[in-house]
Amino acid sequence: MRRLTLTLPLAALILAGAGCGAATNVQTNPVNGNVTYNGGAGEHGEVGANVQLPENWPSDVPIYAGANIVSATTIAQGISVLFQSSDSAATVSDWYQARLTASGWMKKAEHDIGIQRVRVYEKGDVTLTVSSSTADDGGSATLLLWAPNSR
Repeated sequence: MRRLTLTLPLAALILAGAGCGAATNVQTNPVNGNVTYNGGAGEHGEVGANVQLPENWPSDVPIYAGANIVSATTIAQGISVLFQSSDSAATVSDWYQARLTASGWMKKAEHDIGIQRVRVYEKGDVTLTVSSSTADDGGSATLLLWAPNSR
């Protein structure tokens, strides 16, 4: 149920956003049920179970060990990846802070409301937002948003 709760709204959002560009090709994989779309200008996304990282995912942004990626989207403005973990939002968020700051990312903002932690990092001309939320089962859902700065 947790997977469905996360992926249905995301699928609707992705598909609605994909319609803003050129013609969109939406397909459902009959084997695993994942939904993929390909739009104009390099737009691509997938929602479902065990989604693969986009080919253009930056090599200096690690993916949390044991993460189950449930959504990955590439649009002109950047890349988003949503994953689930059995670890808490605090554990995942702290792991990202340690790894990112060690590899040259600068933390620019932080917001913690208990069930959700949002941290914003910059490196060069890129911004990375790490937003981890606590799930009902004690695990977490984490959204990574990678985007070039528009300065």
